[in-house]
Amino acid sequence: MKGYEILGRSLDKKGVIIVAIISEADIMKEYFSDLGMGYALTLIGGISMIVKKYKQVK
Repeated sequence: MKGYEILGRSLDKKGVIIVAIISEADIMKEYFSDLGMGYALTLIGGISMIVKKYKQVK
């Protein structure tokens, strides 16, 4: 918002909406990236646990 205010000389409703949409897109990109990483690590951890249990039973 500060950059928009400096370059645009004033912060109006249109500026706030534009900044909110741009910030929301950045946040969503990081959120889904972190979510995917969490799912991948959970899957890797789950597979290793299943393999260990399978070897113990056998």
